[in-house]
Amino acid sequence: MSVKIQDKRINFDRLKRELEKSGGKEVVAGIQQGAVNDGLQVAQYATWNEFGAVIKAHTRDVTIYRKINSKGGFSSRATKNLNVAGTEFKRVSGARFTRKEKSNYATTHTVNFGQRTIPSRPFMRTYFEENINTLEKVMQNGVRAVVTGRSTITQALNAAGVRMVDGIKKSIRNGNWEANSQATIRRKKSAKPLIDSGVMLNSVTFAIHDYGTTKE
Repeated sequence: MSVKIQDKRINFDRLKRELEKSGGKEVVAGIQQGAVNDGLQVAQYATWNEFGAVIKAHTRDVTIYRKINSKGGFSSRATKNLNVAGTEFKRVSGARFTRKEKSNYATTHTVNFGQRTIPSRPFMRTYFEENINTLEKVMQNGVRAVVTGRSTITQALNAAGVRMVDGIKKSIRNGNWEANSQATIRRKKSAKPLIDSGVMLNSVTFAIHDYGTTKE
């Protein structure tokens, strides 16, 4: 009679090495601190949209972007003035208002913003609450891949991060959110909640941090 003993410790040792190599990491997805749009932290107005907010009347500097051609004149004629929070910016010599990335001429103005209410549109919480079981399976599969040598901890965390970013963006685009007010629709020329210039949508990303150091 013979007994065959198979040592599975190699898998445990591989996982242990990967954990030690990673130094204890975690992956977080959302609007990371740092991105700024029109003088305001993107993470700030993402939070306002997530939880809802009442924004008190205030003044803020707003930059208006225009396009100038190679001869020093404005490149095309505008048919309308630009309205920002009730402040009318008149077209100057036919100036074309444009986006920052297409502009080569900018002016900054102090604008009065009246009080406004932003309803809660919980695009982050809704995504995670509806997908928690799926995300747990993604991480379980990632750990299994590490144990069997098909992946590393960093690769598993990156894969989870990409999955979460894609899900949050879909939540922003397709969620059944409270409709924009008529004033917002007039300003944005769109009834689509949460999306204006696309800056917040494009600011959704993920980051890998040392475990326990993530700031809410």
